[in-house]
Amino acid sequence: MFSPSGVLERRLQSGTYNLPDIPPIRMNPRDAFLAATESVRFKDSAGRICAEVITPYPPGIPVISPGEEITPAVVAYLDLEKKAGVRMQGPYDSELRTIRVVK
Repeated sequence: MFSPSGVLERRLQSGTYNLPDIPPIRMNPRDAFLAATESVRFKDSAGRICAEVITPYPPGIPVISPGEEITPAVVAYLDLEKKAGVRMQGPYDSELRTIRVVK
């Protein structure tokens, strides 16, 4: 399996490639996407309803989508991916310093 950064291969070989559980759906995705939103610090976002999709690439599997609750496991996983140099597709702030949530 090939990925530009080699991150996926390292994770698969080391056995550390574990996606968090699917977050609870708290709102219809369309309603969350179109709702009034605010940007909050990503590290402080647990418990809020996400208003954007975040897909680490590689592997290209969405981790959180509009309407889903941002769990501590999602925050920890995405923080780990960010530190590993994985690109984030979808969020307004691709560096994940902030995240858009429903007001």
